[in-house]
Amino acid sequence: MSEKQIMCTEDMNQIQLAEHIIEMLHRMMVHHTLWFKEVEHQIGFENALKAMDYAWINTRKISENYKCKLNTSV
Repeated sequence: MSEKQIMCTEDMNQIQLAEHIIEMLHRMMVHHTLWFKEVEHQIGFENALKAMDYAWINTRKISENYKCKLNTSV
């Protein structure tokens, strides 16, 4: 098994950065799919959709607040 070197995104060339972005998108899709399927199993499809909407809205609010705090501390 080969070990990958840990790099900061600032040190990556365009190909490495593109590969990193694709890897992160893949991981997010797998995460969200597994999360949704488990929630669907627990509370049903319609309620899982509601839970996903709730999580999406609140995640966006948290991230917007975080960005605002970062911008004011600069």
